[in-house]
Amino acid sequence: MGSVRNEITTTIQDLVEYLSFEQKKNSLWFSLSKSSSDLMDQWDKPVASANFFFQGPDHARVFIVDSEGVFYKGEAGQLLTKILKAMGLGPDQVFICNAPDKDSIDLKLKQISPRVVVSLGQTATKMLLNAENGFDKLRGKFHPYGSAKVMPTFHPSRLIKDPSLKRAVWEDIKMVMAFLRR
Repeated sequence: MGSVRNEITTTIQDLVEYLSFEQKKNSLWFSLSKSSSDLMDQWDKPVASANFFFQGPDHARVFIVDSEGVFYKGEAGQLLTKILKAMGLGPDQVFICNAPDKDSIDLKLKQISPRVVVSLGQTATKMLLNAENGFDKLRGKFHPYGSAKVMPTFHPSRLIKDPSLKRAVWEDIKMVMAFLRR
């Protein structure tokens, strides 16, 4: 399947390059619609990032970056709510967002100015910390991020699949709570 997709992509790219070249020379024997020209101009350029979803108070001390974007829904959401409750927090006391791109998160972090950022899962952690190291080397330690500290930990959905990781997450969360008390 991947090779077919690559062949189709290459064929479309070749066609776009040919049509662009002919259009610039004014030697097309047909005219392109505005939408076709716009599509050709956008071909092979980065696609705009996914929608950025967030909720929470504007001055929350805890900022959560969720790699799955489900927030408080389903079994993973219920588990996250329990974790927050154990921290003495409710969903209305933390700011949570999905992790579509670093720029969106950076902008929100500047607006919210939290003390701690908890990155849930490998995707959110790698995106947030520009991580070359593996998630396991980053998890369970604070990392500087502007005026805040980032604590990477496992996503609640992973805890549902592997309950043996709950102890590690609890240790991470205890460090976050101790940091917030300072």
